[in-house]
Amino acid sequence: MLQCLYPAMAIAYLAVSYLQVRSGGVQLSRAPPLPAMGLFVVYAACLLFGVYRKHMPYRIAMGAAIPALAYGGVLMNIVNYVQTGLDGYSSLVAWAIGTAINTYGLIWNAIAAAGAYRR
Repeated sequence: MLQCLYPAMAIAYLAVSYLQVRSGGVQLSRAPPLPAMGLFVVYAACLLFGVYRKHMPYRIAMGAAIPALAYGGVLMNIVNYVQTGLDGYSSLVAWAIGTAINTYGLIWNAIAAAGAYRR
């Protein structure tokens, strides 16, 4: 269940970003809100493998998500911050929240891919 919080938090973050853009503000991060929300919906659908106790497809799907989360969600946020500061982010808080959400997801994906969860 803790893993289900990841796409929920990510979609909420992206929805706020989208609403900011729609109201004339700047988006929270570099991630394009609508396409990224679509990816998180697909990710959330993959969690159903775990819900229905299809352990191998679940672990494969979570393992496949790890490179994208590690690279795009965590590493690139940190690298971009080191190289250009907050360029592309609405604030330090928005950057920190986005990075924290993706770090949270990465940790739970690693646990899922390793099969280190209660079955």
